Amino acid sequence: MFRSIHSKLIAWLTIVLVLVVGGFGGSLYVLVQRSKLGEIDAELAGTAGVIAEKLRVPRPPPPPGGSRKKGKPKRFEDWSELDFPPPYEKDGPGPGDPGDRGQFGPFEKRPRGDDHHHPRGPRGERSLEDIVHKLEVPENLLDPTESEGKAARYFAVWSPDGALLRESTPGLGIPSFELPSEEGSSAIRSRGELRELLLRGPRGALVAVGTSVHRELVDQRRLAGYLLGAGSAVMALGLLGAWFISKRAMRPLREINETVEEISASNLDRRIDLAATETELGGLARVLNSAFDRLQDSIEKQVQFTADASHELRTPVSVILAQTSMARRRDRPAEDYRDVIETCHSAAARMKSLVDGLLMLARNDAGDLRPRMSECDLRQLTDECMDLLVPLAVEKEITLRRELAEVSVEADAELLVQIISNLVSNAIRYNRRGGEARVTLSTEGPEAVLTVSDTGPGIAADDIPRIFDRFYRVDTARSRRDGGTGLGLSIARAMALAHGGTLACESTAGEGARFILRLPLRQAGADGAAAFGA
Repeated sequence: MFRSIHSKLIAWLTIVLVLVVGGFGGSLYVLVQRSKLGEIDAELAGTAGVIAEKLRVPRPPPPPGGSRKKGKPKRFEDWSELDFPPPYEKDGPGPGDPGDRGQFGPFEKRPRGDDHHHPRGPRGERSLEDIVHKLEVPENLLDPTESEGKAARYFAVWSPDGALLRESTPGLGIPSFELPSEEGSSAIRSRGELRELLLRGPRGALVAVGTSVHRELVDQRRLAGYLLGAGSAVMALGLLGAWFISKRAMRPLREINETVEEISASNLDRRIDLAATETELGGLARVLNSAFDRLQDSIEKQVQFTADASHELRTPVSVILAQTSMARRRDRPAEDYRDVIETCHSAAARMKSLVDGLLMLARNDAGDLRPRMSECDLRQLTDECMDLLVPLAVEKEITLRRELAEVSVEADAELLVQIISNLVSNAIRYNRRGGEARVTLSTEGPEAVLTVSDTGPGIAADDIPRIFDRFYRVDTARSRRDGGTGLGLSIARAMALAHGGTLACESTAGEGARFILRLPLRQAGADGAAAFGA
């Protein structure tokens, strides 16, 4: 199912949409929830702080000067401020009353500390129970107005030992909570639809303030429903869009696939429509079209090569068969047999030359032909080749002219001889009678330049790009008459490339032709072999 690019694209888009929509919706839900609960917690904390502050009873400040002044003692309204116990009531015996000698004498100091009991506690301080019992909490802290849309708050106070001292509404049943004994420590908890804050107040008291969050939970559930519905709609639209986009994106690939399937050996001219692949696939389409062009050109050349090779071989074979058949019909004089043998020898030599050329090109295509590189005197090789072709030039009434400089190259001497001989012989064969063939040798920078020009009819501009193709002839009839096989220039160019050089042609119809061979002055054997194999 997920092996196709279309299915994988839909799957990945689905995953991305789920992550994006789910992440956005979840983040929004959490942020809204935290914001709302944060507001509620802040209000609860404020209320708890007010209640805890009311549990704190400040002591009066010490007298000015840090010590009690001599003279008339200060009148105290509250005996709890004194460092000694208050006096007995008037209707009871006083400490100096002789009628009460009891445990303490008239001048004995009474004990101080926890064993001294007083309704207001040690030193007259009010007890935590008394403070909590008389605690008054403003109504605005517990019962907000309806316009604010908030639920009423409640509170409870426990003693340090966990005994419930007071509830804002009896019967709330608020469970206690363990908190550190340090004053100011607090904690938040949720009980169903209730949100509560617990605060450790003065004297170890535990204060709890809570409120209902039913309305907030309803709003959160409503928000979750909205987010789920919106996310589902976005997912549906996203998947529909992803399917549509992926179908359009895959259309060029389907067209490319259909076009490739239609291409065969008998239908090589089919090409991908570039107008339908204007996206990044356009580059792929152009590359494939270029590959198809090269494939078509290669197959066409192979077919043409096979046909030309068969045609070239058929002629000498036909000559040999015709001569031998004629010689077998009846007895002939020795001279006739000699003529037949000469004709068959010429046909066989032509056939051998063709086969050798084909074999060399095949080895070059396969990368099996390796030039044996050595230092060669290019001027000497050119002189020797031209000397061997002087009889042919005399026969064609062609004047050979040479302008040769001293040039040395690293090359295969045998292959260079074939290149030079082919170029000079062509300048003689395809020249006008009484014309001139000029050979020049010089250096240009790091290259040796050998130029062979003639004064023949020249080559048309349309034929120049094809003259190095195998079996291609500008003048087919004259080439065969002169003994050419149509492989000479192909072989010469392959050998030039084998040495890391180039072979080019410049010509104007009616003004002769000029072939330019360029070779590196210094060429390593390994580089030459690699170039030849290429």
